[in-house]
Amino acid sequence: MSNTAKRLDVAANVAILVCAIAFVATLVRRGGEAKAPRAVPTATPPVVLSSAEWSAAVALAKVESGDGRDTLIIFTDLECPFCARLDREVRRLKREVTGLQVGVVHFPLREIHRFAIPAAIASECARDQGRFDGFVEVALARQDSVGLLSWGALAARAGVADTARLMSCAKARAHAAVDSGLAMSQRLKLSGTPAIMLNGVLYQETPPPDSLRRLLRSPTREASTGTAQ
Repeated sequence: MSNTAKRLDVAANVAILVCAIAFVATLVRRGGEAKAPRAVPTATPPVVLSSAEWSAAVALAKVESGDGRDTLIIFTDLECPFCARLDREVRRLKREVTGLQVGVVHFPLREIHRFAIPAAIASECARDQGRFDGFVEVALARQDSVGLLSWGALAARAGVADTARLMSCAKARAHAAVDSGLAMSQRLKLSGTPAIMLNGVLYQETPPPDSLRRLLRSPTREASTGTAQ
């Protein structure tokens, strides 16, 4: 190889090395750049409901209010995993709190949950046989089976006596209670599930269990059954 060719070869290798160093330096510089912090969504503040709004929700959830007991209304979707977690927490809370009343308003998110409306309709069919709460508990606990098991199979696990009757009822494509729940959710501009109402106050973002417990007026069972020292 001639001296000229050798010089050209060395120059080419040097150029490649310089480019490689510059490229690595660019990557390091980019990696070290401070990134702008992501905007954190602002929590939606609680809303005090009008007496008419609260009364309508109480009637739709089929609970009683006004006797001094705590009344909790949950806007739920039976395919919503966060609703399932809240259901477990609330059932635990009911065992701890004296006189806590809990009702459900349907807010099936039909755009993302294929079986949310049929499940809500089936739960109302279970209500006809006095097993609404049991059906809701089973459906939320076995969300992986919703849409796979028949409504009759879920109803049997919930203690519904006449599953054939429930199956026939669940064939309906609509139910007044479900439609009313959707309409109320839209009027309140709810953005998702679960949302709750507690003693006339709407919380679009459900408080954590400890915070929810502190919001209650009723004493815990331990406090109410305690003896004087």
